[in-house]
Amino acid sequence: MLKFTMVENKEGNVRYKYFPEGGADYGIVAFSEKTGDGSIEALAKNDNHQRYAMKLFKRIREMASKGTFEKEGTVAWY
Repeated sequence: MLKFTMVENKEGNVRYKYFPEGGADYGIVAFSEKTGDGSIEALAKNDNHQRYAMKLFKRIREMASKGTFEKEGTVAWY
C-alpha cells in the first residue's frame, strides 16, 4: 500500500510524493503527460526495488488516460 500527494502540476508535467506503507519516508516521481515518460527524482528509503514507485506510475498513467490528476490518494494491492 502507498499513499501519494501531488507536489506540482504544470502544463501536464506532474510531480508526486509517495509514501510506502503510508509511512513518513517518501520518494518523489515525475511524469510528463505529453510524452508519457516517468522518472524517479528521489527514491523512498524503503523502496529498494522501486516497487512502490512503479505502482504509482501505473496509477498516474491511468489518471492521465482519464485526463485528470488526483491531488492525493492511496494505491493498494494484494
